[in-house]
Amino acid sequence: MSKFFEIFGFKSKKNSQEQRSMNCHPIYGNGMGLSFGGFNHTSSAMNLPTFFRATDLISSNIAMMPIEVKRKGVNADNHPLNLIFNDRDGGLINRFNALKLIVQSIILKGNSYVYIERAEDGTPIRLRTLESGDVTVFWNKERYELYYQCPLVSRGRILPKDMLHFKMWSFNGVEGVSLIKFMSNALGIATNTENSASSYYAGNMTPSAILSVQGPNGEAQRQQIRESWNQSSIGNGGSGVAVLPSNISYTQISQNAEEAQLLQNRQFNALTILQFFGINPVMMGILDHSSYGTIESVMRDFVSNCLSPYVVMLEQELNAKLVKENERGVTINLNEKVLLLTDKAASANYYSSLVNNGILSRNEARYELNYAPIEGGDDIIIPYTKVEDNTIGNKPQEEPKDDLPQEEKKSLKSKNNKVKKDTK
Repeated sequence: MSKFFEIFGFKSKKNSQEQRSMNCHPIYGNGMGLSFGGFNHTSSAMNLPTFFRATDLISSNIAMMPIEVKRKGVNADNHPLNLIFNDRDGGLINRFNALKLIVQSIILKGNSYVYIERAEDGTPIRLRTLESGDVTVFWNKERYELYYQCPLVSRGRILPKDMLHFKMWSFNGVEGVSLIKFMSNALGIATNTENSASSYYAGNMTPSAILSVQGPNGEAQRQQIRESWNQSSIGNGGSGVAVLPSNISYTQISQNAEEAQLLQNRQFNALTILQFFGINPVMMGILDHSSYGTIESVMRDFVSNCLSPYVVMLEQELNAKLVKENERGVTINLNEKVLLLTDKAASANYYSSLVNNGILSRNEARYELNYAPIEGGDDIIIPYTKVEDNTIGNKPQEEPKDDLPQEEKKSLKSKNNKVKKDTK
């Protein structure tokens, strides 16, 4: 996929904000300014361990899927689109990183744009990824007109057929909305919890307290008591032993981490974030409520309930914009099977059953297992035939000889008739 992203358009900008010119529903404005709370920062979200890992988990697993061009269900290795989706010409970015950045942009920005460069006959020859802030979307709802503008690739209008526009969540069907928009409150609470934990542990886990002195005392005496206390307890990393005079009492006024439910709140925030992503907590190592017996079951659940919507969205956009109208039967697919690996015994039984029942040929099974084809391996094994066509065990019937006695001829004919009845 080096040609897929031969020219990589990501640039760092100071104080860059996404700008949109949208003529859409007035409630949503430009489609990107909507906020459900005070949290609206991509960098802050990625600082949260659960959010970062969930984003990386989805984008990395999508990027691991091979992009296959098929014609009527069979891999079309010689199709021109395969020249785009390969890593053989040493381009700027490979297929894995390209797909990963696309999915990350969808989650963090709401949109991902890829410009299609075409030959004179309309055949796609190169795909150029664009930063979402460099693309302006124009949508006229009254005229039902949509086009894009991006000075980096074109000075004029860019029609939808020349722009791959990937999005998952949208209010108008035209422009996507970042997942961070929906998670604003949850991410804000999680950030505050992390900040509280940081402040707690930064204080050497020493609880706040009040030292009460019986009798009159001045400012100099209070300062001396404070310094003495800090030197004996905090100065030794919180492990010192404080010896108080008889006229001084110690009163704790704060809770420890367990009493303040700091650890429970952090885990609850992690579960809330995973709910937005649709990721089973088991994928994050949270096994408190696990009901899966094998890792294969966990992975099937992850692919089915979390990754499949992304796969369908990517496939539909690729097929709609890259496959020509006159190419019937040609499809672009992301192969999810690479994520659904099983143990060796289960895999052997699976492919053996498909081959023995005539569903796959031996070479088709070897192809999926990354083995080279063998001679004669394209033949389909037929497990059985019609009873009328079955000749196993049927011996050629003996014709009665003319020189046999009449009684032996009748006996031989009787045996032949019996064989015919048994075969029926």
